[in-house]
Amino acid sequence: MTSPAPLRRRADAAPGDPVIAVSPAGPAAVTTVSAGISPAPDGLAAAGLAELRHLWEQRYGAVPRLRSPDLLRRLLAFRLQADSRGGLDAATRAMLAGKAPDPATLLAPGTVLSREWQGVTHHVEIVAGGFLHDGQRWTSLSQIARHITGTRWNGPRFFGLRPS
Repeated sequence: MTSPAPLRRRADAAPGDPVIAVSPAGPAAVTTVSAGISPAPDGLAAAGLAELRHLWEQRYGAVPRLRSPDLLRRLLAFRLQADSRGGLDAATRAMLAGKAPDPATLLAPGTVLSREWQGVTHHVEIVAGGFLHDGQRWTSLSQIARHITGTRWNGPRFFGLRPS
């Protein structure tokens, strides 16, 4: 059996923040002292469904409708870690929500997109805050695609940045 992970408080933690230690076994073995769970290395792992639901209700309000103690344990371990370490960054949250990032933020300024349309090759340069096409500044690729084709297009799709 491995030795338990030492309990440490982060330097920027407030006095009421939970002290969290993760064992080599992963998030199912997270221990939190201030939440009322035993500071044993398997604090959450040893808790039953009723204890996990009670802990969730104390910290986060309405309990998820889960019947699996393992799933609730993992979800609770993630939330405790996110609370102590800040959670996911904005880009990851947007990706998980299914929101596509703006192509102008993904592509470095100076990048040139090319698309052939009806025998004419069109070049679009990415610049800070927009796009350049035929010496004119545009705010979206969709505007440029409409200018080129005369019909409404999804700009990132037209220039091959998104699957069709």
